[in-house]
Amino acid sequence: MKKYKLTNITKIAPNGETVYRIQSLKNFTLINGKEVKKGDLGGWIAGEYNLSQEGRCWVYEECMMYERSLRECCSIGYGYSSQFGRSYQHGYSQQYGNSRQFDNSQQYERSKQYDGSWQYGNSHQCGNSQQLDESRQYDNSKQDDDSRQYGYSRQYGNSRQYGNSCQYGNSRQFDDSAQSGYSQQHGYSQQFGNSHQYGYSQQFGSSNQYGNSEQRGHSKQYGNSVQYGYSIQCGDSLQGDNIHQYDGVDDGSPDVFIHLISPTSGRDITVNTATRTICMGCFQGSAWWLISRMRGELPVGHWAFKLARQVIRAKNINDFKNIKL
Repeated sequence: MKKYKLTNITKIAPNGETVYRIQSLKNFTLINGKEVKKGDLGGWIAGEYNLSQEGRCWVYEECMMYERSLRECCSIGYGYSSQFGRSYQHGYSQQYGNSRQFDNSQQYERSKQYDGSWQYGNSHQCGNSQQLDESRQYDNSKQDDDSRQYGYSRQYGNSRQYGNSCQYGNSRQFDDSAQSGYSQQHGYSQQFGNSHQYGYSQQFGSSNQYGNSEQRGHSKQYGNSVQYGYSIQCGDSLQGDNIHQYDGVDDGSPDVFIHLISPTSGRDITVNTATRTICMGCFQGSAWWLISRMRGELPVGHWAFKLARQVIRAKNINDFKNIKL
């Protein structure tokens, strides 16, 4: 038995296509708890190819579907939202407000799109992710898990946003960059290349993150600061204003910088993984020299010796990333 029928109530969609108000032919309950009764009027579609007769999918209020867009399973659309192009909604997804979905974009699982947000290109939104405000999702970008996209933020290219990460303001995410964990991107900050933002890290202002750089832990990047190459920012480190953190490629072997925080003084500690040198306060030298210099001044088992030993024994970049103080 069919779930709905097209009525004789029509209007013209923005592309000039005629759309029809639908009417329910049976009683059923939507995923948001709304009860649809037999005879209730729904939203607008161009034809039965837009809205499946199976499952509990539905459109109501002024939601409009046209062109070759498709909604299946338990997905719902309402408010003044619109779906067109060859976009696809399925699973338990919800679209409402003044949001728009078009091109070949897909929204599924328990994701939500609302307010004035737009999703287009070949982008995907899934998991429990939410896209709201005036945010935009383009190209082959993907938003997953419990991630959120707010404000006028933009997601381009093959970029990925997942975990509980949030993107705010006018921030931008490009290329193959990734944002995960509880990380946040604010202001006019931008993330490019294969860069990755993890943990509880935050990016503010007009800061930029490029290449294969990583921002981890509770680190923060502010102002016009730039993070390049294979650099790593971690712990509770702060990078502000016009500071540049980068790989010093001269002979083909990158200098990868890891930032740590002294557990006693709170000072910044920088480790160059290529030269295995340590910089903290007025000290800058090799891990071996640190041990020799501090042997008579610090007690056995002090964290400085532990750091030096880990720097000396590290066999790869992952060993450096896992240094514990």
